[in-house]
Amino acid sequence: MMPTRTLISRSAAALCWGLAACQPAVGPAPAVGPVSVELQTAARAVAAGEDAQLSLQVALAPGWSLELPEPAAEGFTLTLQGEEGPVNDRGRSRRVRRYALSGPAGSAVVGLPAMEAHGPQGEVQPVEVPPLFIDLGVTGPSGGPMDEALALAPPPAAPPYLWIGAGGLVAIGAGVGLLLLARRGRGQAEPAPIPPHARAAREWTEARAAGLDDQALAFALSEVLRRYIEAVSGWPATAATPREISAWMAEIGWLSPEARAQADRVLRATDLVKFARDGGGEAFFDGLEADFTGVLLASRPAGAPHA
Repeated sequence: MMPTRTLISRSAAALCWGLAACQPAVGPAPAVGPVSVELQTAARAVAAGEDAQLSLQVALAPGWSLELPEPAAEGFTLTLQGEEGPVNDRGRSRRVRRYALSGPAGSAVVGLPAMEAHGPQGEVQPVEVPPLFIDLGVTGPSGGPMDEALALAPPPAAPPYLWIGAGGLVAIGAGVGLLLLARRGRGQAEPAPIPPHARAAREWTEARAAGLDDQALAFALSEVLRRYIEAVSGWPATAATPREISAWMAEIGWLSPEARAQADRVLRATDLVKFARDGGGEAFFDGLEADFTGVLLASRPAGAPHA
């Protein structure tokens, strides 16, 4: 007869093997890239009079460097509260900057411009951080990122007017509609619709003549170009980042390489002004206007008159 102790030992071993076989397989931890930049907030909405708390987290592998700009939000104030780190994050050095977002009641768009990280062997990695949409004392709209930004416009007055804010340039058409109704009442024919390239050129001309500061003017040009691309292509450029727009243009071969480069320059340069206040001035916008005009000329219908 087999000793009791031996039976117990074999039973315990069998039980251990059985339990091990029943455990789910644990794969290796997912690989992490050499660079990570994240803009986060604990709450997407705060009560009126309260500050929203944000964190900017940056992780870099050994030998990598990144010139990190400060986040910005049009019409709101971001105050640095402190910095933590560095700590080891799976072989990377992680630092955290904490900010308080304050300002009047409204929906804030907090963002960073496009950046480039540089590796020890000369590698270059583009870095783009999605913006944060935060409501201070209001209930924000829910129709998508651009709707959140555009919803900050005041209600339309009787005549049309131009409004510039966190979402960019919004042309209010109430006055135009009243004018068309009046013309119909007098028996006049309804005017032909304005082609997209002419509308875009007119919107930019109006924005530049409105006496806006550099940041508001950058928002205007960025939104005019995005809306134009969306109008002529059907692709949702108003909800895309400059990097996404650039990748889409290259993927489908939209326009010539030169015209695509002009669109890239406009979108990236305006982002730098919008979110980092980097750039501006009359000569700066003259150059962007030349690129913007180049995109319109390259994409307008053959034979169409200049705007």
